[in-house]
Amino acid sequence: MSATTTLFPRPTAATAALQELGEERRESARIRDVLLPVAGDDPVQAYLVEPGETSPTQGDRPGVLFAHWFDTEAPNGDRTEFLEEAMLLAARGVSSVLPQLTFPWTADPSGAEHDRARVIREVGRLRHSMAALRTLQGVDSHRSGVVGHDFGAMHAVLAVAAEGDVSALVFVAGTPRWAD
Repeated sequence: MSATTTLFPRPTAATAALQELGEERRESARIRDVLLPVAGDDPVQAYLVEPGETSPTQGDRPGVLFAHWFDTEAPNGDRTEFLEEAMLLAARGVSSVLPQLTFPWTADPSGAEHDRARVIREVGRLRHSMAALRTLQGVDSHRSGVVGHDFGAMHAVLAVAAEGDVSALVFVAGTPRWAD
């Protein structure tokens, strides 16, 4: 077992028990506001964006996880950052999950040892989000990608390393240190 899989074990909890908070249909997309269960932790609030009725849905479709940037003052410094992109992909038959990240959004990183536990927790929450995406009806679990921006990219690259079976990673403007 590698150090990556030891730090970030694969989620084992069933994701079928997600809690739906609301649903909206826009253009060629179905957007569900959900809580994704995480064993031993608070659920992850996320958007699941899926192809609508007019979208191509023949066969298994790819899935994408979007991990947003860290900017608490920006109107899109949260899970809404990539919502438009997810809707465009839904029109092409792609399902996406857009989780709300929590660290450092709810506590500033300091570079201290306690940051390590927060990073490990956040990566675990991303892995649960990926597991939920892969269990959606019609999603091909072997055709998945991850897009991460800023701190979302930093968490995402660790989640991808732990997953080991992600087809593509887009890493946008990650910083070199957690305390930056």
